[in-house]
Amino acid sequence: MNNKFPIYTAIGGVVAVVLLVGLMGTRKIAPISPASSLPKPMPVAPVPGAKQSTVSKSDRDSLDATLWADEVAAQKHEAPFTKLWDALREKEDALPLMALMPFERINIQQPGKAFTQLFGISRRESSTNSSSFNQLGFKEQILFHRSQGAKLVQSEWHHSEFRPEEDGEAAHSVFSVGLHINYPKSNRRLAIKGKLDVQWKQAASPEAVPLPGELSFRDYHIIERSGENVFREIPTPQTEGASTMPILVYDLDGDGYSEIISPPRNMILKNRGGMNFVAQPFGQLQPEGVNPFLLEKGLPHMTGTVGDFTGDGKPDVVLAYRMIGAFLYELGPNGQFNPPTRIFAGGTNFFRPQVISTGDVNGDNKLDLWIAQYKEPYRMGNIPDPIFDANDGFPSFLLINEGDRKFRDATEDSGLAEKRFRRTYSGSFWDHDSDGDLDLLVVSDFSGIDLFENDGKGKFKDVTSSLSGERANFGMGHVFGDFDRDKKMDFFVTGMSSTTARRLEALGLKRENFPDITELRMKMAFGNRMYVGGDGSFREPAFRESVARSGWSWGTTAFDFGNDGFLDIYVANGHRSGKTCRDYCTRFWTHDIYSTVKPTDLRALEFKNEQEEWADGSWNGYEKNFLYLNQRGTNFMNSAFALDVAFEYDSRSVIAADLDQDGRQDLIVLEAQNRGGVGNDFDVLHVYRNEWTANGPWIGLNLRPSEAGSEIGAVVRVKTRTKTFLKIVATGDSFNCQHPSVIHFGLGDTSVVDWIEVKWANGAVSQLEKPRLNQYHKLSVVKN
Repeated sequence: MNNKFPIYTAIGGVVAVVLLVGLMGTRKIAPISPASSLPKPMPVAPVPGAKQSTVSKSDRDSLDATLWADEVAAQKHEAPFTKLWDALREKEDALPLMALMPFERINIQQPGKAFTQLFGISRRESSTNSSSFNQLGFKEQILFHRSQGAKLVQSEWHHSEFRPEEDGEAAHSVFSVGLHINYPKSNRRLAIKGKLDVQWKQAASPEAVPLPGELSFRDYHIIERSGENVFREIPTPQTEGASTMPILVYDLDGDGYSEIISPPRNMILKNRGGMNFVAQPFGQLQPEGVNPFLLEKGLPHMTGTVGDFTGDGKPDVVLAYRMIGAFLYELGPNGQFNPPTRIFAGGTNFFRPQVISTGDVNGDNKLDLWIAQYKEPYRMGNIPDPIFDANDGFPSFLLINEGDRKFRDATEDSGLAEKRFRRTYSGSFWDHDSDGDLDLLVVSDFSGIDLFENDGKGKFKDVTSSLSGERANFGMGHVFGDFDRDKKMDFFVTGMSSTTARRLEALGLKRENFPDITELRMKMAFGNRMYVGGDGSFREPAFRESVARSGWSWGTTAFDFGNDGFLDIYVANGHRSGKTCRDYCTRFWTHDIYSTVKPTDLRALEFKNEQEEWADGSWNGYEKNFLYLNQRGTNFMNSAFALDVAFEYDSRSVIAADLDQDGRQDLIVLEAQNRGGVGNDFDVLHVYRNEWTANGPWIGLNLRPSEAGSEIGAVVRVKTRTKTFLKIVATGDSFNCQHPSVIHFGLGDTSVVDWIEVKWANGAVSQLEKPRLNQYHKLSVVKN
């Protein structure tokens, strides 16, 4: 029996429902009644003497038939929408799908009044009034708007709630639906997000394909903007390579224009100004005495940072490679980096260096290093244990700079040893309590955040418990900023919000013998977290929900998009997008998190078989990047599609930087492509120029190292008659990348700046009185 027709015709009408909502504001309609990757395949290697896993395929099948039966039913009812989502992605014009629409009735809440927000963007919420449509009337409206040029360009369909069929009552679902609609001729954009109730028809048999009956679209909002494109992609030289990270952005020659550095590709994109980049070699990557084969294997698993580690006032680069250690590269007179000096030996436990944070932690005016590592789950059969507070990864290292290109491992004596085995993605030195020394923030997958307070001499104390907010999170990246503009530094942490986890929670499904997992499930699946307060006391704000659910999020950057004086947040999303949107997430939440036995050859084989079964699928795939516009410090609104940056490709690193020095922050985004097969991932570097024309006033600083010290760790304040703006210079934020030491402030309605103060990490202070607006001012570190 061919099931394609009933599936596609029924759910084609669903698309029309949501599209029509966005179109209702343009034509009066009379009611008509009645109307990551999937876990990457890893080598199967036996673990001698380990106890074999008891979580076999037969165990999983048994649990699916009993404990998880309602979730299996939810997946069955989700399948038609998965097929719909796949079909929509394959068509440039999805509206023809709506010509075939058998349904009983469609109810749509009518759109309410539009309210103009910032930057010409309007927002409208659904009202309590509803309209019902029959098939004929609905089809007429869809065809009309298609004739007006409406195009569905992106969509997402997430099964957020499910009630199984019971006692003769048909099943019911709620889908969280997002649609992005363009009118190319008028440059009009509509981003619609709401809830779709699906009352399923009674199933004729257990094997029958679920068919929607009555549909209702409700509790939606529409974000709309018309006008020219805001962000335009700039072509840049690309070199072939499986890895681009780390991406380091730094003004190497002091001309004000930041270069883009990709060590794995042995590439520096020299910034000539005017968004003109010329590729030149990084230099000699190959360390003396290191096997070239080992270096090649280490390139996809490396990290790095830029800073003055030799005290000569010039930028150096430190790169950490898998197994072979960390190396210091000094900048030569030709603009390339000289052959490196080994500063850390590495070894078998130096397997996946992920982030380097730099700062002077002991007050000797030399940049020290904190190198943390990530450990991939599923590798050789391993699952983090405990799953939601994992401290079973590869170790992190605190390396103290003793001068003359020598570093000492001080991890054990520093107070950082107890949690050094986190599966860490990002981390930064910063002064969290404003006492003049650099503390440490650590962001880890399968755990969340950890906060360590420095005594000023490089001895740290775990003060994570001082947070008044929740720390649990699938921590990926972070960024600092005064988001509520209370003159105190806040921080934003990206994570993974999960529709599957919320659905399981609503169904009451859990493993009774895993109470800790049950307790932490929704805390971990909450998504991104915002912490405000500063001066050593942090809490989650009232607006935390507005920045929480962007998907599976990675890198993030804070920047003032239109110079209105409030920091906005850009977030990279999407784990692994496969041939189909069929999502591995349900397998993770029903089985993988309960696999607590030690890694074995059998468990590794089971994971490998599962990965092959899901080879064409996705894991949080086709998620759009978010641009959270700051609503004057009290809330945030995702306006990515309205401003042309809702990219659907899987993203990782993101950096905001004014690459052309025009006072507008541009975006650098790294795309992680999966080209099929094992180890066939490929990175693509994207540069987007900010061409917003209605800019507010701004001011900037190009902070430079000198023989007096490094600019890293500096605290910058800009004072006007009524406002104080605050920023810091930190590394290790976002995701395996580095922001430049060029600091930009949007000033809103300010016409005069009274002064700019820079408190350097060495304790010295520089001040500019009545600086000119709409330009960058160069400042170098001064002696204390």
